Amino acid sequence: RCPLGGDPLAVRAGALGPGWLGGRRADARVAPWVDLSRVPRMAGGASQEAPRDLSTDLRPLALSLWLADHGG
Repeated sequence: RCPLGGDPLAVRAGALGPGWLGGRRADARVAPWVDLSRVPRMAGGASQEAPRDLSTDLRPLALSLWLADHGG
């Protein structure tokens, strides 16, 4: 076994730059649960802050995509 040398999400985001999400953004459907002004843009939110933990910061986007697929 060999541990990963870094966070795979961060490596992918760094390699592809700001467009790594293909233009996907979390939308207003998540507003009852998420303050998008605090979610980094790199993770689909509106904040200019750098992501702290992409696997956590991407959760609002994942919720938004799930709601879009399930009529939320």
